Amino acid sequence: MPDPTVPPVPESRAVPRKQTRLSAVWLVPIIAALAGAWVAVTRIMNEGPKIKRFMPAAQGRATPIQKRTSHVEIVIGAKEGK
Repeated sequence: MPDPTVPPVPESRAVPRKQTRLSAVWLVPIIAALAGAWVAVTRIMNEGPKIKRFMPAAQGRATPIQKRTSHVEIVIGAKEGK
């Protein structure tokens, strides 16, 4: 039986929280991921043709070799009009 001298405690209920905006701390990894994706895309876009050849192996077999080449972009300066 409950003690009559102790007043009853009301039940506590969960209070819904407001949704918060994106924290500034999350900007650093998001920007890093975008920069990494940009580097990967430019690397794939600047990929040149592959040189395909075969290297002789034991017992008359051949092993395929694919040499990768790349296009290198060098920007020296902007062209100014007269």
